[in-house]
Amino acid sequence: MPADRAALRVAVIGLGTIARIAHLPTLHELDDVEIVGLCDTPEVLARHRFAPGFDDVEKLLEAVEPDAAFVLTPADTHLDLASKLITRGVATFCEKPLASTVEEARRIAQLAELHHVPVMVGFNRRFAPTYLKAKAALDTTPATIGIFQKTRRDRYYRASLDNLIHMIDLARFFFGECAHVTAEATFDDPYWEENLSATLRFDSGQLATIIGNRSCGIWTERVDLHGNGQTITVNAPSEIRIAADDTERVEQLSPAASGFDHPIDALGFAAQTRHFLAAARAGHDVTQNNARNGLATQELMDRILTAAGLPTHDQPTA
Repeated sequence: MPADRAALRVAVIGLGTIARIAHLPTLHELDDVEIVGLCDTPEVLARHRFAPGFDDVEKLLEAVEPDAAFVLTPADTHLDLASKLITRGVATFCEKPLASTVEEARRIAQLAELHHVPVMVGFNRRFAPTYLKAKAALDTTPATIGIFQKTRRDRYYRASLDNLIHMIDLARFFFGECAHVTAEATFDDPYWEENLSATLRFDSGQLATIIGNRSCGIWTERVDLHGNGQTITVNAPSEIRIAADDTERVEQLSPAASGFDHPIDALGFAAQTRHFLAAARAGHDVTQNNARNGLATQELMDRILTAAGLPTHDQPTA
């Protein structure tokens, strides 16, 4: 970012649900950010007139010259969009997964390193107050086993690639790199798996079980971590329980206690955005969730899908 610019010039590419509920509200509240361009279809842009709209990313780049951009589109568009941004030196935030395949994710990571451009992947749970408290407790008293469970019944997304991958990334965040994978899945359509269960053994010797389900009665996200006389339970988005020596401490994290302004911030979106924009402003890579880390999480997701007999890519469109 040029030193004479007071506000960071930001473009938002893709104005779907995640843009509306998480990214745009955060960006609108930042005094040192100017949203200079939006990119989507003309029909969608007609509902968002607070910044110039473009139906083509090349036109946007030529017209507004952003310092940073948020790519909030389907994963199969990420490589094309990120390539255009990175080669122009635009700091790039990609929603997870980094790309639709490991090969495409690897190409984005290579481009980021080749052009020395900050690239961040949207694994926001690493910034959520409850999970940060769990990580701090683990740094003092490591767990030996973890259970990571996520259920959601919506069918507009690919269950594992778009949803359970959050738990895969959290397992890496807590335990490091994975040495061995076993997995099972049940499905009528392999692109819309109903259940997935995986057991992971990490280089550290720690174990994890990952559970995903899409025929549940309610959205849940829960992590249980046990070992060395301690049990940690996170009931996302806002409850953490830490037990040791037969005594349990329960924290229900309110906005005042956690430093977030809105309920959505409990999942780490606002802190994630600030982290990315600080790196974009400084011109250096993010220290959390960079492209290489996003690639590593997607590689582990691929290993789990393969072990479960599931495709590692989204269903081809007609």
